[in-house]
Amino acid sequence: MAVKPGNLVLVMLRDIRAKQNEHSANFERIETRLGDIEKQLDDYKKIVGYALGQSSETQFRRDQKTSRQLEDQTGGNRYL
Repeated sequence: MAVKPGNLVLVMLRDIRAKQNEHSANFERIETRLGDIEKQLDDYKKIVGYALGQSSETQFRRDQKTSRQLEDQTGGNRYL
């Protein structure tokens, strides 16, 4: 039995639809993975910001302490 042209088009359309469904499933998995990666990057950003903030705050406190020690040594005159 010969394949009718109408049936051939339907077969091709079904194949295309099946392939589209595969692609859709793959894209959903990729989007999920990218979402997870974005969350991890946000966490890293927070951690780095916190660490840099701590470092800056530590340096600031150290500078204040040094400044106070100099004031104590020079009798309040920092420029000696």
